Parts: sequence; C-alpha cells; structure tokens
Amino acid sequence: MALLINAAGFKFFNQYTALLYGLFSGLMLVHFFLNWLIDNFITLWPMGFFTFCIVFEFAYMLFDQVHLKDDWYFLPLAVLLGGVAVVAISILIIFKKITLRKTLSKALYISAIFLFSTVYSYGFLSLINIFNARQVVTWERAKVGLPSWVITFGGNYNDAVFENKEWGDRMMNLFFIKWEGDFPNPPTTVEIKIFKGNLGKDYMLKTYDKDEKNEARQID
Repeated sequence: MALLINAAGFKFFNQYTALLYGLFSGLMLVHFFLNWLIDNFITLWPMGFFTFCIVFEFAYMLFDQVHLKDDWYFLPLAVLLGGVAVVAISILIIFKKITLRKTLSKALYISAIFLFSTVYSYGFLSLINIFNARQVVTWERAKVGLPSWVITFGGNYNDAVFENKEWGDRMMNLFFIKWEGDFPNPPTTVEIKIFKGNLGKDYMLKTYDKDEKNEARQID
C-alpha cells in the first residue's frame, strides 16, 4: 500500500493526503512498538519490516514531492528528534514506566526506536514546513528538457535546469507543458512558483498538472 501511495503521488499528492498518510504511518509505528513490548520480535519481524516500509515511504514521499534548495536540510534535525525519542524511552525504562521482557534486547529496542523515529521525523518536519504555507516568495525560471523515454515507477520525469544555481537540476513532472512536436530540439522555458515554508525553508513542488497554471507556467 505504501509503495502504491508513493507511486501515485505524482497525481494526487497534496498536503492533506500527506497528512493522512503521516497520521496512519505514525499510528502504525506506535502500534508496532507497543506490541513489541508484549510479544516476541521473532513473531513480529514481518510487522516490523512492513511498518518500516510504511514509515520510510512517508518520508520518501515528502522528500521526492517537495523540493528545497538543500533537500537534506531536515535530516540533522530529524536525527536530533530521533535522539530525543531514545532519551525519553530510556528514562521511562530506567524508572520502570516501560517494562521490557527479559528476552528483549534493550540495545535492539533502542536502536530500532532511533531508526524509525529519525526516518519518521524527516517526513513529519517536511510536512510541517509545507502545511498551509502558501506565501509566494518568487518565481524561478528553468530550462526543461525532454520527458524520459523510460517509464519509471511514479511517472515520467522532465529534466529541469534552473537559472538560479541554488535550485540546481531537478527531475520534475510537468504535465502542463505543450511540446512543439513529440521531441523538440531545444528545451522549453518554464517558471515555477516558490513558497515560503513554515520552518523557514522555501520550497517548490515536484509535480504540476495541466490545471495548475497558477503554480507553474510555460514561457515558450
């Protein structure tokens, strides 16, 4: 399900679907760790694997569908939040607010909490940054090359090279482009709207459909 949600994201991604998926993956995360306390990990490893897939796809969807000047900007903060989760759980274990089975390795449990929490925090921070953040900063211009010949999992991509080098090269889904023939020789020029994020990081979206001319536009 997580893979299907991510693959279809280029068509239906928005802040509300991301929020619903984030809440769902968060509930799955809590459910798994609570069950791990009372059941054997050997019997729960399939649940742990699929829970991690769901959480990872949530983080990857935000990473893939939302572009920042530095796409890894939230990673250090996510690691910090993962560390905070480890400290909080460790304190609860020390004061016996959480009781671990004797057969459960504390190191394994703490390590899993750090990994899962860090990955989830990355997606959660990215979502907070874009949620209801629609203040326009500027338009950025880019030269866009041909759609990919290869049909990828999640849709074909256009190669966008931005004039502002801080945005660099981006693989984007720009469905509004009207190509002059199936395979034009020169690249076409587009402008993409940049929004001010809630956490101070300007962002653009990756995908723009035919009816989103207010968000992105073709110049030539």
